Amino acid sequence: SSRMTTLVCSQARCRFSSRGGFLASQMMASSSWKRPAPLLKRLMAMGVCFWRCTNLGCWICWPRRVGVESVDCYCVDNLLARIGDPQFLGYCHSQGAEVGARVVARAHAQEKVGVFATRGGELSVVEYSELTPEQASACDPNTGELQFKWSNICMHYFSVSWLQKVHAHLAQGTAYHIARKQIPSKDGPVQGIKLELFIFDPFPIANKVALMEVARSEHFAPVKNARGSASDTPDTARDAFLALGAKWLRDAGAVLELPPGRAGVEVPASVSYGGEGLRS
Repeated sequence: SSRMTTLVCSQARCRFSSRGGFLASQMMASSSWKRPAPLLKRLMAMGVCFWRCTNLGCWICWPRRVGVESVDCYCVDNLLARIGDPQFLGYCHSQGAEVGARVVARAHAQEKVGVFATRGGELSVVEYSELTPEQASACDPNTGELQFKWSNICMHYFSVSWLQKVHAHLAQGTAYHIARKQIPSKDGPVQGIKLELFIFDPFPIANKVALMEVARSEHFAPVKNARGSASDTPDTARDAFLALGAKWLRDAGAVLELPPGRAGVEVPASVSYGGEGLRS
């Protein structure tokens, strides 16, 4: 019921010249561990959001000057990303949260998603690569569900005042995450170590974090893999999008007769934001 002004931004997978000073990740690649190659620099989109705040301190002053209280940050590779969700933003605002996140239950123990957990007494996101197989598959004896149940789907709420705290925090330096991966080179893929920063790294400095569990079928259809992969492809995301449209229409009273192989019906955002207004 209270008024609030929210700025919407995306965690777009875009690239900027490293000359601009927006360094969010460093990557080391070598064809031989005995002969390391020079340090290569590139930008990781999730980390660059806060580094840009650090390097362009004026950016975090501008929203407050124009009356913006919070930032709604969404991930562009999620086809079901609900931008500016009033239920989520209203919940975070009503709770006085500095940071908010929509979460979904993990599909299975091997799903490659970060999870929310307490680390050192503070709520954090632990990347899937930092979980041991035992931790990833551990179950709560009381419920039988995965112990680390809530996955981070990169749908976040940030108060502008908290972004100012992050600016000061990052100015003091921060730790990298280590990822051992195959890295492309002119001679083909080589073993390498990527030093990464993530958008959730500063979460522990928040005084209050609000988590809101949402239905995977309505909020999360990521595109992480190429066509032909087992999951999280453009095709699975499209099917989830069409299936949600069909659900909305059936909930509104429509009777659908879909041709074989058709997952559902597209409901454009210009027609309905979240399934409302379809009965007419």
